[in-house]
Amino acid sequence: MFAIYAYISHIAVDVTGLAESALPIVVLLFGVGGLLGNFVGGWMSDKSVLWTALVAMALVAVFMTAFGLFAHIPWLMITLLVLVGISASSLGPTLQTHLIDVAPKARSSLRRSTIRRSMRRTRWAPSSEEW
Repeated sequence: MFAIYAYISHIAVDVTGLAESALPIVVLLFGVGGLLGNFVGGWMSDKSVLWTALVAMALVAVFMTAFGLFAHIPWLMITLLVLVGISASSLGPTLQTHLIDVAPKARSSLRRSTIRRSMRRTRWAPSSEEW
């Protein structure tokens, strides 16, 4: 999800061929997908946490693969962008609920430390400009 978000402007303009003036709408639609994903993930987590996590991860893989394959088609790129936002953002409440179920005293410390560790590691990774 972060790879798509980080390169959304380049993908939308260079690959899809959208005008730069359309970028705010594209990013807005991705954000709307993320907002919907939080609600969908919370609602589905109430039904079954593990099933929601498995389905959401599978959908993220499918939608991101399709996004990579069909990013050159404007309407399909935007549709898949929203679907990636929904499926990827539904993992947040799901994983948080699972963590609370498994370790009530840990709360969100494990998830936060994992995210911060990955951010620290990627900060030191070379960018494409350094190659």
